[in-house]
Amino acid sequence: MRHPARLHQAVVRAGVTLGALLFAAAACHTMKPVQMDQLMANDFNPIWVTRPDKSIVIIHAPAVHGDTLAGFIDGQFREMPLAQATDIRTRAPAPGRTAVVAATASAVLLGSFLYFGNRSYVGGNAQTCSTGIFGDLPVACCRVQLNTPC
Repeated sequence: MRHPARLHQAVVRAGVTLGALLFAAAACHTMKPVQMDQLMANDFNPIWVTRPDKSIVIIHAPAVHGDTLAGFIDGQFREMPLAQATDIRTRAPAPGRTAVVAATASAVLLGSFLYFGNRSYVGGNAQTCSTGIFGDLPVACCRVQLNTPC
C-alpha cells in the first residue's frame, strides 16, 4: 500500500494536470452567435439553442425549413419552431486564445526546465559559479576552470 502523503500528492498532480488540459481545450474554441441568414446558408454542426426557459439544446446537423429548425437531438430527429429559439450559437476556433495558451505553456515548461535542471546540478556538494547565463543564477562549475560554467 502506498504512503498516504504520496497518494495525496499523486491525486493533486492528476487533478492539476486534468485542470490544465481542460483549460487548454476550452481556450482553443469560443462560442459565437449564429445569424439566421448564416444558419440557412451554412451547415453548422452542432449548434447550441437556448430556449425561453433558459434550457439549452444541442442540435446536430441543423437545417431551417421555413419557420422550423430541424436536426438531431440526443440521436433522434426533432423539429422546433424558430420562435422557441432565443439564442443560437456554434463553436468556433479561437486562434488568439490558443496562441496565449501555447505561449504560457511554453514559458512554464522552459521555466521549469531551467529551475529544476539547475537545481539538480547545484544540489549537494557541487561547486557553483555565479557568472552563469542569467547573471547571478548559480550554475555548476567545471573542475578545470572554476569560474567557467560546464
